[in-house]
Amino acid sequence: MTLPYVVIGAGAAGMTTALILARRGERVVLVEGAPSLAPLLRGFVREGVRFDTGFHYAGGLDADGALTRFFRYLGLAGALQPVPFAADGFDLCRFADGGEFRFPIGEVALAEALGADFPGERGAIGRYLEALRQAWEAFPYMNLDAPVAAVADAGLLDGPSLQQVLDEHFTAPRLKELLSLHCLLHGAAADEISFALHACIVGPYYRSVHGIAGGGGALAKVFADALQAAGVEVCCGVAVTSILCSEAGAVTGVRLADGEEIDCCGCVATLHPRLLPELLPAGVLRPAYCHRLERLEESAGGLVLFANCAATPAPLRRRNLFLSGGGEQFVAGPVDGRPLYLSGCEAGDTGGGFLAILPLSVDDFAPWRSSRRQERPPAYRQRKEDLTAAVLARLRREVPELAGAIRAVAAATPLTYRDYVASPYGSLYGVKHRVGQLNPQAQTRARGLYLAGQATAAPGVLGAMLSGFLACGTILGHESLRQELKRCG
Repeated sequence: MTLPYVVIGAGAAGMTTALILARRGERVVLVEGAPSLAPLLRGFVREGVRFDTGFHYAGGLDADGALTRFFRYLGLAGALQPVPFAADGFDLCRFADGGEFRFPIGEVALAEALGADFPGERGAIGRYLEALRQAWEAFPYMNLDAPVAAVADAGLLDGPSLQQVLDEHFTAPRLKELLSLHCLLHGAAADEISFALHACIVGPYYRSVHGIAGGGGALAKVFADALQAAGVEVCCGVAVTSILCSEAGAVTGVRLADGEEIDCCGCVATLHPRLLPELLPAGVLRPAYCHRLERLEESAGGLVLFANCAATPAPLRRRNLFLSGGGEQFVAGPVDGRPLYLSGCEAGDTGGGFLAILPLSVDDFAPWRSSRRQERPPAYRQRKEDLTAAVLARLRREVPELAGAIRAVAAATPLTYRDYVASPYGSLYGVKHRVGQLNPQAQTRARGLYLAGQATAAPGVLGAMLSGFLACGTILGHESLRQELKRCG
């Protein structure tokens, strides 16, 4: 019998990888340590309101968008219902002084709206948006007509930084603040993220913005149904503890926590890169490579507040709300000075709900990293309660539309995310993508071992799925895989 590929991790990256390989006729075993597939995507229901934990909205879900094409190729599109966000403002930014700006959908509409608020910068706005479009359309899986050779030389972590490009184009501080607002979508500050990668993340949003009916839970179910239909063998509730290799350093199988061993012809690991060396025999990876993985910087963490309210307020209906804060620090300083992201939830019979994400350093909860769920010490609980109270107080001041009863029903910290998704530090997007940091690529030194996940491509659902295509393109050939994607356009 033909040996299977083993895919470690059943998030968006792992499920995408498994479906691509199965579509090509490969046997696939998908292993997930959590009790169910897509633990981060699924979200949860509390007091009749469904809260999303891993998917809130996406670019690229228009008819010709990259995410739509991915969904079609994987056989997911027909079972998903995209929900368009408000065309006149998919994201509302509210400044500390009471000023507001709505991001309209479409590059032309966005240029006009920005130009109306910053008339002295009109020419620079047009040049900036054109540079951004060219940057993200140069990436081969975002644009299937881009040269395939660029996959190996995308330059997404090369300079200049977003901040450098903003400074080169604009003089108005508020305009720069607006155009760096979406750094919350990747967890790196404007002076850290490369302009090219920022463009790949925000560019699709500037063109189209959608949610999905049923949110991340619906997406997880459709993925699960597709995996079953494709014949992928799914093993949940048991973690991979070792990747087995021959004396020559080629992957031969994996060992699970229950002692079972699965022979394989290849393995795609979608775990956090820092966890990779401990799964492999000593000497398979070079010491310098292991050292580089250990030194990878983390993206921002967050306090994620889940709250009920009487009804979902207008600023959160088919749009999100960003509170700018006006501070210069992304993850530090007073709560009122940091950006804050709010997203509405599907209303239940008892009213509406929303979530709020306050970025913070993963080191904010470092003193309690030895603790686990249900066993947190009093100091941890007090810190969590203090941050929650500060966020609620700020919301009551700056979002009068939430007037009335707001009640926190749950809150998550970096340690919560760490324990649920097996990310070492519980950051929002795993490894940070920053200028000058050499993030791991799909190909590794061990024959038959490949990497996928947000660290190898880009953050978010689109980035995670993109990483699956990059890994499978490395295995199967990028040009043939892109041609198959084209036929799904």
